[in-house]
Amino acid sequence: MMKKTGLTKPNYLIFYRKHLTGTLKILALLLFLTPAMGQTTTSLSRQVNFIPGKLSDIQKRAAKEGKPYLIHFTAEWCMPCQWMEKNTYTDPALANYVNLNYLPYKVDIDDIDGYNYKEQFSILLLPSVLIFNSSGELLDKFEESLSGSKMLLILKAYNTPENRKRVSPSFIVADNEMQHEPVETKQEKPIQ
Repeated sequence: MMKKTGLTKPNYLIFYRKHLTGTLKILALLLFLTPAMGQTTTSLSRQVNFIPGKLSDIQKRAAKEGKPYLIHFTAEWCMPCQWMEKNTYTDPALANYVNLNYLPYKVDIDDIDGYNYKEQFSILLLPSVLIFNSSGELLDKFEESLSGSKMLLILKAYNTPENRKRVSPSFIVADNEMQHEPVETKQEKPIQ
């Protein structure tokens, strides 16, 4: 036997309309307020925003804005590179810091330009990260996978006033004319 609830067919429509209307109003209010609440807080970057374009454009912008820049050398087939894409460059603390203080540029060595940059900067291992000051001087080179926290410490160490000087971008030449000396990777001397 079925238990009677006291709601007949016409009455349950009135019941649901009365109670669901209040619930829908609350949901609508929450949906309306959620974006507004998000705008009042500081938005955090979810990933490093690599700047597209040519390296010479990044160099000119760095000189004009007085910002250091970094170049991340990568390839689709490189598993440690993919690990950095998935873990390092999505670290919120690193992403916010880089997006505010550096001009990040990504080079795929399997592209024609990327291969030329690989040769120009003597990249032997992937992933590689090169850090430059705003004048285009190489500050350091890392040919290894870096965690977000380790990379953040490195970038903070190089984010100094002497590396953030605004300079005339006249020293920049076209990408195909750039002549950099081969770059040596810093290696520790053995302890004697």
